[in-house]
Amino acid sequence: MNLSIITLNHNRPKLTIACIESLWKQYKKEFENNEFECLIIDTLSRDNSLQLLEPEVKKYKNFHLFPSNRDAGFGAGN
Repeated sequence: MNLSIITLNHNRPKLTIACIESLWKQYKKEFENNEFECLIIDTLSRDNSLQLLEPEVKKYKNFHLFPSNRDAGFGAGN
């Protein structure tokens, strides 16, 4: 793995899904060749984010969803 992309989600699953789709569209080859990975951290969303994100993340190689058990803010999420 040459690059790990970390993105946070907090009650904005549609925006995060758009981000996932954009990354895949732009860097499909790199993800498929195991050069890139994307780590999506959900910071204790109180909506249905996890239910919406889980099937989307499974569609793409080297995308991973990590639910957090606390919301420590944006800085701590990174």
